[in-house]
Amino acid sequence: MKIQAYILLILFLYFFHFHLSAQNQQLYDIEGNLKAYITPEQELYSTETSQMIAYLFWNQETDEYWVYNLDGWHLGYFQQGVLFNTNYQGVLVSEDAISQKISQITYKGIKSILYNLEIHSWISLEEFLSN
Repeated sequence: MKIQAYILLILFLYFFHFHLSAQNQQLYDIEGNLKAYITPEQELYSTETSQMIAYLFWNQETDEYWVYNLDGWHLGYFQQGVLFNTNYQGVLVSEDAISQKISQITYKGIKSILYNLEIHSWISLEEFLSN
């Protein structure tokens, strides 16, 4: 009986993890507008056009995702739920990064939460893609 419960627990955790990893990760700009999402395949899509605009590649040496446009140009990085350009200016932020900060500070609006991520400079998604 214990073995069956253990097997069921493992199966539940496996499928629960698969379900979570199969979700798109939504990304917001400094104003709190949903601008893009990352698919489980590590593709970055614009919510405005519903088209793929970049892809993410895991760099084991730096322990972060590197972001490339569809022509293969390095645009920036994705780490700890924040999309940065190559100058480490913030571009977009995930719900996870926001919720971690919300749990640490009182609600003051999304701008103050994003500024509390200690990213001192933000650029638009359009500027990010044009680099």
